[in-house]
Amino acid sequence: MMQISKQIKRNIFLILFQLALLNAYGQLAAGCTNSDFESGTLQNWTGQTGSCCAISTPTNGIVNGRHTIMTGTGTDPFTCGNVPIVAPGGTFSARLGNSDVNSEAERLRYTFSITPQTSLIIYKYAVVLEDPNHPPSEQPRFEAKLLNQNGEVIPCTYYYVAASGNATGFQTCNYQNKTIRYKNWVTIGVDASAFIGQTVTLDFATGDCSQGYHFGYAYVDAGCAPFQIDSRYCLNSNGINFALLTAPQGFANYQWSTGQTGPTIMVNNPTSGQIVTCTITSINGCVANLSATLMPSNVFPNFDNTGVCNGDTVNLHNQTTFQNGVAETYHWHATDGFTTNAFNFQHQFLSPGCYNVTLTATSDAGCIDSITKPVIIHAIPQAVIDAHNNCVGDSLVVKEESLIADNADMTHTWIINDQDTLTGPSIPLTFSTSDTIHLQLTSTTDFGCSDSTTGQIIIYPNPVTNFSFVEQCIDKPVNFLDSSFYNTSSFTRNWILNGNPVSTDSAYSSILPQPGTNTMTLIVTDSYPGLTCDDTLTQTIFAHSIPQIAFAVDTTLCAVDSLDALNLCFNDTQENMTYVWTQNGTVVSTNTNYSSALTTAGIYPFILIATTDFGCTNSDGFSVYVYPIPEPPVLSATTPNCPGETITFSSQIEANSTISWSGPKDFISNLPSFTIPFEINQMGTYAAFTTSQYGCVSDTVFVTGSIANIYGFNDFVMPNVITANKDGINDTLDLQSYFQTCDKYKLTILNRWGNVMYVQTENSSQFIGDTMEGKEVEQGVYFYKLEYESPLDKGIKQGFIHIVK
Repeated sequence: MMQISKQIKRNIFLILFQLALLNAYGQLAAGCTNSDFESGTLQNWTGQTGSCCAISTPTNGIVNGRHTIMTGTGTDPFTCGNVPIVAPGGTFSARLGNSDVNSEAERLRYTFSITPQTSLIIYKYAVVLEDPNHPPSEQPRFEAKLLNQNGEVIPCTYYYVAASGNATGFQTCNYQNKTIRYKNWVTIGVDASAFIGQTVTLDFATGDCSQGYHFGYAYVDAGCAPFQIDSRYCLNSNGINFALLTAPQGFANYQWSTGQTGPTIMVNNPTSGQIVTCTITSINGCVANLSATLMPSNVFPNFDNTGVCNGDTVNLHNQTTFQNGVAETYHWHATDGFTTNAFNFQHQFLSPGCYNVTLTATSDAGCIDSITKPVIIHAIPQAVIDAHNNCVGDSLVVKEESLIADNADMTHTWIINDQDTLTGPSIPLTFSTSDTIHLQLTSTTDFGCSDSTTGQIIIYPNPVTNFSFVEQCIDKPVNFLDSSFYNTSSFTRNWILNGNPVSTDSAYSSILPQPGTNTMTLIVTDSYPGLTCDDTLTQTIFAHSIPQIAFAVDTTLCAVDSLDALNLCFNDTQENMTYVWTQNGTVVSTNTNYSSALTTAGIYPFILIATTDFGCTNSDGFSVYVYPIPEPPVLSATTPNCPGETITFSSQIEANSTISWSGPKDFISNLPSFTIPFEINQMGTYAAFTTSQYGCVSDTVFVTGSIANIYGFNDFVMPNVITANKDGINDTLDLQSYFQTCDKYKLTILNRWGNVMYVQTENSSQFIGDTMEGKEVEQGVYFYKLEYESPLDKGIKQGFIHIVK
């Protein structure tokens, strides 16, 4: 006999493994969920109960004890322990019926859709029937079939058996004085590819004998898979130059195009794309043809190699992938000698360091490959806390002084009083109350290795600073009294005024150095072991300034003047003030400013008292001198006859006084008397007043400046009648007086014959009705000719004059 090589033995093992894998694959394939009961329930299955024989199950519903989920490694006792209660390769099965009698019948059904992935239906059963030697129609029985969507039995899927001594494949067991006919697990494959797109129902049924004294039950399981040939071969397996082909399981006969038989064959020297066919025949004689195109398969071993901390378990997750295959076996090997065949690697190394781990993966197609990666075991840090006691409210910094053997970077997490979580190598803390603070530090390396430690610090209470004082005016001392609360008998204090230390006593008194805002700071300190805690209180003390007396007033007045005293008082702290004015000790006003009419000459003493709202006061005074009003001057003026002649203005004034003149044409003068040429445009009213040596001014008086003769001949009508009869009335022709003129003129009197009777000028005698020789002229009408000239006008007037006697 030819000796079987190790490689052949290994291939035979792969074939067996593939058969088991196909069963599992069929049970778990999508589209027939829980057809294999692997959820541990009857989910997706429907149940009925009834009676036998024949089997009739009109009552719907799952009945516990008649539709029962089975699990575990036990065997059925009525089979003499030869039939497992769960099909090989599975975890659960369903028992249909039980060992009770009374002609009971049970049914289980599973309905699902046929797709390319569910075109191979595999169902399994094991049958246990008590043989009563009744006629076949009355025997306990088991039925299995597949129904199309119309409820019709699909050809080649019906299986029926009754208890009898000649049932094919059954064995006998005598148990408890009973003859039991049983059949161990049978796998049936059904080609359902013709029903793709349709719905089918898998139907199992059991029944007791019709006479009611003998039982019949069965164990069932099911699954689905693609109806195809496993046609893979390895690319990377050393020395393997063949392909293993596996047809669907559960059929009675297999005939391959290579001439080989059986569900699995070996094809030597395969090539990609090579076609191999197989004719398969079911247990019921139905034939189907399958074709397989050979496909290469491959293994890609891989795993994550994340390091862990010393003392932790290394968990390496298998990330192997397969080309046209699934896993058969895995083998792990570490350089510290550890090995395992588990899917994932779990191991605890004894010390930090770098270790190599090798994973070897083998597929169901017999393909094998391996990969080696380093795994680092990181050192564990030693957490160390550096912290010191502190005072309430002060900033405290706790630090880590943790150690790590491999100098790895670390992060540090703090838990304060089992509540607050903070991170960092140093943590600033502030506490508002005294307490014992519990610290927990966890130092963690960048690789996740950590260590924790605890510690505590004491937060001591601070003293409570307080002091009292009463504000004062700037010229009075302020008393400061310490009223602080101390926690220990060992304490100190320090008074600081405007930033300058001034005392360490319990009380301090001082005039404040500046008006307005001052600050007093009291620092008190309690002493604890190795630590002092203090408290500081700064209060603002307002030093109220004294009013500064100032005023604006004219202290020299005339008897007609009004006293107006303008208050200019101020205080450095700008506080509101009230005022009192007194004259000769008598209050005369409380207004800010003071006004009064002083009409009597004399000396008047005044005092101004200013008081702030706080009560700080000051005063100062002044005296007002009131002088009399001088008498007005006595004025006089001469009257010139003609424009251009001089005029004299005169005055009489008091001694030690001065006079001020004003008049037309902006005339002014300070002379008591003066003479000036006088023209017509200077005529008018002249005013004058005197000013005493004290500056007092008299009333103003007035005098008129005028000219006697200011008209010309052109301003009047020449008279035409004189009565020269020497009665003193209109006896003369006095032109200068009549016309009030200073014009030069020549008046000629002519008779009717043109003879000159008389010639009169401004310097000659007036015409009185006589000729130039002194003879009286006769009464009558005479002619005159008046010729005149002045700076203002020039001309000739002619006319008649009547002389009446």
